[in-house]
Amino acid sequence: MRNTTIHLPQLYLKLIDEIICDKNIPCTSEFIRIAIRRLLKRDLNLLSSTKIGKTSGEIQAFKEKQRRAKMQKSLDHFRLMYELNPAMQKYLPKKLKPTQSKQARIDSFWK
Repeated sequence: MRNTTIHLPQLYLKLIDEIICDKNIPCTSEFIRIAIRRLLKRDLNLLSSTKIGKTSGEIQAFKEKQRRAKMQKSLDHFRLMYELNPAMQKYLPKKLKPTQSKQARIDSFWK
């Protein structure tokens, strides 16, 4: 392992010390390694990089799956707003369905 120096506010250090005592983590370095590992898994899935065995195609597929899930959540939110708001139903053209692109829905709503 390579050594790296970081500077943390005093409050962070106090909180880390409390967590170390509560969770029986052996040292501050191990706590930081655990925190970084969890962050990488959660946010970017970087532990599945090509160096560890995943291909860039698999990483792209994972990112595309996350993007589609986010778009589906936005679409579901729009459908709910559309169903509960008579004003939106009145001003949106009948042929425009909530499944069309977000920009088309926005453009037609503000015309």
